[in-house]
Amino acid sequence: LLDRVVEWSRAVKIALVLDLHCAPGGQTGTNIDDSRGYPWLFESAGAQAELLTVWRNLARHYRDEPAILGYDLLNEPLPRFPALERYKPLLDLLEKELKHPVQVKKVDRYSDLEKGLKEGRYEMAFIHPAHVALRAVKDGNYVGVATAAGYTDYRGRVLVSGDSPLHTMEELRGKKIGVPALESITTVMFTATMKQMGEPNPVANYTATRYQDAVPFMIENKFTAAGVTASASVVKAWTVNGGRVLGETKAVPIKQFLVSRSLPPEQRDKVRDLVLHLADSEPGRHALKGTNMKGFVPWDDAVMAEATKWLAL
Repeated sequence: LLDRVVEWSRAVKIALVLDLHCAPGGQTGTNIDDSRGYPWLFESAGAQAELLTVWRNLARHYRDEPAILGYDLLNEPLPRFPALERYKPLLDLLEKELKHPVQVKKVDRYSDLEKGLKEGRYEMAFIHPAHVALRAVKDGNYVGVATAAGYTDYRGRVLVSGDSPLHTMEELRGKKIGVPALESITTVMFTATMKQMGEPNPVANYTATRYQDAVPFMIENKFTAAGVTASASVVKAWTVNGGRVLGETKAVPIKQFLVSRSLPPEQRDKVRDLVLHLADSEPGRHALKGTNMKGFVPWDDAVMAEATKWLAL
């Protein structure tokens, strides 16, 4: 497609500047480059290597093309993103308790996060996808201390059109299903649900999209027979417009706070107490505001063990 644009431009004598609007990992932290709310490119070695490969291939391909005036390597990059600054109040409280500096590091890919957890790179971790946190606890390197309040009943819901012939979850076997990213906790939960119903390889029938709010599009355009989302706003909009909720997965708590076993037990206890009582003080509430959380509830060993077993971690 790009070659055709270059050909057309050459024919009418229009000079082109190739602009990389969506760099690997994202360079702006906004939805114009699919960067999941943060410019991961500037912290991810993998994304940087991918970026270099893209530009080397493009430069090699168009090196003798007269229609190419130049290259805009990154569209509107924002390397100094203010997102990390909002964690400073929490870091200050943690440093006061632990008596040593604490740095925050955002990790863009679940695979990188899991690798870092296995290698024990982090003293503490606040993790959205439950399966990643639960696996780290199961492996024995980390202890679960808390779950974000309001996120203990996270579940995926299966959407179908209002006139869909499907009426039970069992009828989903063998059907094309739209899901968020394959590594997302929503998809992992749905996979566990399908396997529990006797579907040996449900992933083979998935059509994945990066964002949950794109799932309805796949159903509306009949790319899939159904779709899965855990977004309450997506579900509400779907049903208001005549769609149906066919069923749902079990609930699994998400957004979990872990502490490394490399910290002495007394320091782990200090972190646990601090996190669980953030909502009880003005400095703590200020720290919570930066995390967009209302507070934390204690880690429930029985619930987490059941979730670990159900998700086959």
